[in-house]
Amino acid sequence: MANQIKISGVITPADFFWLKEFCGDDVMTCPQDVSQALAGADTASDITLFIDSPGGYCDAGNAMIISLRDWVW
Repeated sequence: MANQIKISGVITPADFFWLKEFCGDDVMTCPQDVSQALAGADTASDITLFIDSPGGYCDAGNAMIISLRDWVW
């Protein structure tokens, strides 16, 4: 089965995690969400990445990219 990671809502840093718990999962995505999804991913399968985001914090987006890159390498 393919690994699926969904990035939805505004991309925010970890400092905003409390707000995500208050507003809901589809409102924002933190780098920790991507890291947690990768931790449970099957390394023998490909990753399908779904992005439904208007944008957000560049540093948080870069942290997500680094997590994905490190998982692949």
